[in-house]
Amino acid sequence: IRKVHSIRDLRIDKVRDRVNSMPVIARSDHRDDYLAPKLVVIGSSTGGPAALMQLFGAFAEPPPCAFLVAQHMPSGFTRGFAERLDRLTPFTAIEADGGESPDVGTILVAPGGCHLELENHSGRMLTRVVRGGSRDKYTPSVDRLFESAAKHFGSDLLAVVLTGMGDDGRRGVVAVKDAGGHVIAESESTAVIFGMPQQAIRTGAVDLVLPLGDMATVIQRGVSQTNSWSVDRKGSL
Repeated sequence: IRKVHSIRDLRIDKVRDRVNSMPVIARSDHRDDYLAPKLVVIGSSTGGPAALMQLFGAFAEPPPCAFLVAQHMPSGFTRGFAERLDRLTPFTAIEADGGESPDVGTILVAPGGCHLELENHSGRMLTRVVRGGSRDKYTPSVDRLFESAAKHFGSDLLAVVLTGMGDDGRRGVVAVKDAGGHVIAESESTAVIFGMPQQAIRTGAVDLVLPLGDMATVIQRGVSQTNSWSVDRKGSL
């Protein structure tokens, strides 16, 4: 019933605008006062596939970090989605099988029906894929990805919460912030459904609230360690 009520917030015009929009190409712009994250983790649900295509398509070249993505999607669809990212963006994108290293310029997509996590193998960071259980509220879980990444990457981590229904990622952004990482949430102005970004903002762990079109530039520059973040919470509480 909750999902039926929430779906009324779906903005078809935003989906259409997102599909038809031309991405703003983000290029490297080195600045000494910026520190690029070594890993970017992204969580999304309703409206996420189009948002991810727009985000990754806005890069002229991959930034010096790896990307892990948890997109709520059933089994059998994530492999094709990863192949589209690989084909249509400057990144090397694959569906994670487990045992992959999060290398610079790569996108590892959590497989449908499974959770994507990280584990340390004798000093080498590798992915782990865990089959979702019947009691799991969300699969793949954004919370589990964020918490696992926070444990291993700490301040070298950037978490991004994109459009989506529900509250997945709410617990995870707190873990990222507590570990010294940074958090960005998509603004209501571009989110197809503002549920997940809104829940993340309400935790107080979000550093920046940005429209989707601005995110590639911010990620490309890196996350400033010295800026006093100005979080726009209008309409979020």
